[in-house]
Amino acid sequence: MKIDDPQAVARQYATEDNLEARRSLYENADGHLPDIDAGLAELARVLRPGGRLVTVTNAEHHMAELRAVAGAAKWGHTFSRENGAELIGRHFERVERRDADGWVIIDDHELVRGFVASLDADEPQDPGPYDLPIRTRRASSIFVATKAGRQVSD
Repeated sequence: MKIDDPQAVARQYATEDNLEARRSLYENADGHLPDIDAGLAELARVLRPGGRLVTVTNAEHHMAELRAVAGAAKWGHTFSRENGAELIGRHFERVERRDADGWVIIDDHELVRGFVASLDADEPQDPGPYDLPIRTRRASSIFVATKAGRQVSD
């Protein structure tokens, strides 16, 4: 089952074998998840014993070279590669982290402007001067968390 808003899960207790929460655990410009512990507790609540949560987030240095073009625009997440295992581990018995890093070459001004516009800024940001192509490192992590207990079949 895919989850867009972990705090709005309206399922019965311990009904799901697996949950997927892609990029929904970190706070974004809209304050998507203001209370990460409450969201993780809710995800753990609806999982059966031995059930798994799969979630994805970025490292703090994700796209740093591209973010440098954005200037003052905010880049910060309450849930990141650096703290993800600790946050998830409060609610799950076992947490594994798998990193998916690499390099991206951006050679389109519209992509740069779109990325800058997606960042949280008090005012619209105009990218400063930059040269294309921009070579930037992507650094994402996949967390697989297992709820305590044995998997019980129906």
